[in-house]
Amino acid sequence: HYALRRNWKVVIAGVSTLIVLMAGTAAIMSLETVQDYLTWVIPAVESFRGRWRNVSVHGFWWKLFAPGLGILEVIRASPELTRVQIDSPIRSAAIASATSLISVIIVLIVWARLIARGSGRRSEDLTFGATLVVMLLVSPVAWLHYLVLLLPAFVITWTQLSSSRSERYAWLLLLLLVLGPIWDLVNPAGTPRTFGWLGVVTVLAIPTWGMIGLLFFFRFKLGQPSDLRGG
Repeated sequence: HYALRRNWKVVIAGVSTLIVLMAGTAAIMSLETVQDYLTWVIPAVESFRGRWRNVSVHGFWWKLFAPGLGILEVIRASPELTRVQIDSPIRSAAIASATSLISVIIVLIVWARLIARGSGRRSEDLTFGATLVVMLLVSPVAWLHYLVLLLPAFVITWTQLSSSRSERYAWLLLLLLVLGPIWDLVNPAGTPRTFGWLGVVTVLAIPTWGMIGLLFFFRFKLGQPSDLRGG
C-alpha cells in the first residue's frame, strides 16, 4: 500500500522494524528456531488451504476442488478442523492452484487500481482499509479469527458513510457477512456435517463473499465525492 503510494518513509520504517524484530527473535529464541519457522512452518501452511475455516480466495478454490489434500496427518484427526467435511465432485490440486492464482491476480489488479485513485487524507484512509481486506483475501490461509483484523476497515468505512439509508444498510450487511458467527451457521450443535460444492460456494464462503463485497464498497466510496459524506 505505502510502496504503491510512494510513501517511502513508512516503507523503510516497516522494513527496519521487521528486521529488528527478526533479529530480536533470533537472539532470544535462537537462530535455529527462526530457521525452522522459515523452512518448515511457513511451507507447511500450504497443507491447510483446503480446510473449511480458511476464508481467503485460496481457501475458496481449494475447498471446492481439493479439500484436505496434503493436510498434515497429525492434524487430520483434529475434531475442530475435521468436524466439517467437504464432499467435492472434482478433486484436482492443479485446478485449485490455477483458479487461486487467477483470483489473486484479479484481486491485486483491483487493489492496485484503487491505490492509484485519488490523493489526500480521505483517499489514504480508504485505500489503507482496502489493503487490509486484500491482505486477507490473497493470504494462503486466513482463519475465521483473522477477520477481527478488518475492524479498522469497517471503522474507516463507517466514518465515510453518507446519509443514504441504502448505503448504511449495505455497510451493516457487509459487517454481518464478514464478522458474523459463521460457526453457528455451519455447525451450531458441534456435530459433524458434510457440505457439497453448493455449500462451499455459499455457507462456507460467507466471509469470503463479504470481504469481496467490502473491497468493492471501498471502491465505491473512493469514486464518491468527499462532500457526499454524512455526519
